[in-house]
Amino acid sequence: MFTPTEQTVLSKLPQEVQRILKDYPTVVENYLMARSLPVLAQSNELGLFEIYYDCADIPAMAIKKGVLTTNKINGDTPPTIIEGMGDDGAVFIQVGDCVILNRVGGHFPEVRSVLVEVG
Repeated sequence: MFTPTEQTVLSKLPQEVQRILKDYPTVVENYLMARSLPVLAQSNELGLFEIYYDCADIPAMAIKKGVLTTNKINGDTPPTIIEGMGDDGAVFIQVGDCVILNRVGGHFPEVRSVLVEVG
C-alpha cells in the first residue's frame, strides 16, 4: 500500500496519530503528498482555503476570494481530524491535538465579507 519511504515517514509520527490515521486513509494520502512542499510565502494569496472536519464531504468553512462561508456541522463533539485545503492541496492537518502539517505559516487569507444564508 505505501512505499518503504512513506512507511518510514509515517512511522515517525506519534503513536496516537498513527492509530487515528488508520481510519482516515485520505488524510494519510494528503499528508504524504504535501509534507515535502514548502511553507507558503507571506506574499502568497490563497484564492481558496477550506477547512474540513473528519473528512466530511463539504467544508465546515471556506474562504474563496475573500468571502467566508460556513456549513452546518455537528458542534457537539470536537473533530478528530482538521484539514485545511488550499489552491494546491493540503496546507494544514491536525490529528487530535497534534499538528502534523502546517504550510500556512500563520498567513491565512484575508476575509473581506461573509456570506450569510437566510432561510
